[in-house]
Amino acid sequence: MSHPNEIKLGGVELTEQSYEVARVWVTHEAGSSAWIDAGVLEDPKTFGYLMADVVRQAAFAYSQVYKIDQGEAAKAITAGLVEDLEKQFEEAPSAKGELN
Repeated sequence: MSHPNEIKLGGVELTEQSYEVARVWVTHEAGSSAWIDAGVLEDPKTFGYLMADVVRQAAFAYSQVYKIDQGEAAKAITAGLVEDLEKQFEEAPSAKGELN
């Protein structure tokens, strides 16, 4: 199923060995929704490595779209990630499988 606001892969060819691990959507002023297929990566630490790669790719994307320094974009993304995780663990964790 496709959605008019989904990211277009633009010529990327996925193979039989390709697996979707995560899907993330944000709704204006309504939070985010994330789906994770934990069965693809057995070790949660490996998922952490994947998230580090996502941060690097996002920093590159921000540098291209907004003409900002890639390193500064990576620092800002990481700062937001750390801030939100610290806040989440100070309170009761909210991720219980429901949509935000």
